[in-house]
Amino acid sequence: MSDRNESVEQTGPETGSGGGVGSWLGGVFVDPRGAFEAIAARTHMPHSKDPAKTKDRTLWWVPLIILAVVSLLMVVIVVMPYVAGPQQEEAIRAAIAERGGTEEQVQQAIQQSAAFILPFSIVGGVIQAAIMVFLIAGIAHLLMKMLGGTGTFRHARAIAAYSMLVSALGTLIKLPFMKMKETMYVETGAAIFFRNLEPSDKLYRVLFTGFDVFMIWWIIVLGIGMAVAYRVSKGKAFTAAAVIWLLMTVLGMFGPGGM
Repeated sequence: MSDRNESVEQTGPETGSGGGVGSWLGGVFVDPRGAFEAIAARTHMPHSKDPAKTKDRTLWWVPLIILAVVSLLMVVIVVMPYVAGPQQEEAIRAAIAERGGTEEQVQQAIQQSAAFILPFSIVGGVIQAAIMVFLIAGIAHLLMKMLGGTGTFRHARAIAAYSMLVSALGTLIKLPFMKMKETMYVETGAAIFFRNLEPSDKLYRVLFTGFDVFMIWWIIVLGIGMAVAYRVSKGKAFTAAAVIWLLMTVLGMFGPGGM
């Protein structure tokens, strides 16, 4: 019952409850505060069968599906032909060469492995999208509680899922250029001014991931969402968002194409 009372305080009429999932999806880009107020109002709705419980009606899984679809596109269009495929081929070639194998054996092994790489890459991309949403939600919820926020994990999950649509938009915009350049490294931030750096350089990874236009946009939207849902000051919310930005930047240093 305490969760329900807490939710009533946070999601009353003053927070707004208009619109539906379509307006929330678009609102994340044009009116994030209004969108998150409406989303927060739907986080703990009365349960139709059990008055002692509440139901999450934010439809957080809708943006998650969108993120998964974008991830699939990324895998099929870029990761497989230009990252995973060549890496696997190189590993196979080196292993067979060590055993003194022939080129025919190499090509046969590559063809056999291709049947497994694509499905595993697709499943991995979808799982990664889900992991990222729950990872960001968990970190955001922990930070907000430490800073005195009164929201619940449901709030964090919805905020993470909807705010990450900004990153999905960035990926969709970059995909044609990735395909054209045959690489995951398409700069839309500070990295574009450091042409002398190689993608393997740590400084390049920091600039590529942490100072990307879409990364900064996402962090701002995330901060707005946390301030609205957890009823904290913008200062506290953006402090938490800055911590998440730092963590994502560090993670981006160790993955192909950043985060």
